[in-house]
Amino acid sequence: MARSARVLMVEDNMDDVFQVKRVLKACGLLEDLTVVRDGSEAIDLLANSLKDASADLPDLVILDLNLPKMSGLEVLQWIRADHRLREVPVVILTGTREDSSLIELHRLGVLGYLVKPLTSKDFVRTVAGCVSLEPS
Repeated sequence: MARSARVLMVEDNMDDVFQVKRVLKACGLLEDLTVVRDGSEAIDLLANSLKDASADLPDLVILDLNLPKMSGLEVLQWIRADHRLREVPVVILTGTREDSSLIELHRLGVLGYLVKPLTSKDFVRTVAGCVSLEPS
């Protein structure tokens, strides 16, 4: 489609990872996908990228809310607390739109919600602006 985007996916359910990979492939964005399985691992990876001036930061973070070790909300708060990551688009991957932290997520500037099961159309509509996709 447009350009290759560096995508960081934080998800502990491998079925959901497979589903997102399928959608990313359909959107032409599977080339540079990094998957981590818990919030702590996500923060470690991002912190190491921030220490290395030559490391590329992600163009998009797809973040599950229900993660082991550290919740998705905690990861999002950590991302938004760092001025170098503040503008990185974050999309929440969740099983429901009825999450009690919805107001906090919007305050922290999430790009949008992707509700499982994921469709290509929903994905493109949600992330089109941050990775230069044209919604179809």
